[in-house]
Amino acid sequence: MDMYGNPIGGNFDLARDGAFEGFKILVFCGYHGEGLPNDLQRLTIPELSKKGFQVKTCMQVDEFTQELRSKQYHVAWIISGSSFQGNKDAFLAEIEKFHDAGRGLMIWGDNDPFFVHANAVLGKLFGFQLEGNTPGGKELHPGDPLKPGFFGGHPKVCAGIVKLHEGAPKKVFDAAEF
Repeated sequence: MDMYGNPIGGNFDLARDGAFEGFKILVFCGYHGEGLPNDLQRLTIPELSKKGFQVKTCMQVDEFTQELRSKQYHVAWIISGSSFQGNKDAFLAEIEKFHDAGRGLMIWGDNDPFFVHANAVLGKLFGFQLEGNTPGGKELHPGDPLKPGFFGGHPKVCAGIVKLHEGAPKKVFDAAEF
């Protein structure tokens, strides 16, 4: 187990290394704080690549929209930020086409105000939006997802996950701690 109590190594993953060869993920990173763009490149994309995914990251709405038009991606991630810059109508139209074609969406939104992009998409596709500002720093454990402090309910998505961190802790970590 690592320092957070999670299993180390690909032997505990649901998918074997290389299992998703040929699948492409498009990531829009609208949140640029706390080193997230660098962490995506340094931490997230290498792990996805081990599983076989090809990943492209876009930092601007219009670049993301143009990439969606290429119709070469299987999954799109939208990591929401606090302000919308770019052609919102084109962004939403391409996401709707992508979703209607049966492609996968992963929509990330944090506390107010960091759910501008998420709310645009959620409102357009599903008729609801995120709201509020609940401080994180707690751990969620497997259990009844309808009760506070627990997650679960999906046997494949949640398999092997021992705990989830609800949000950024109040303590600021030094890079040497990781």
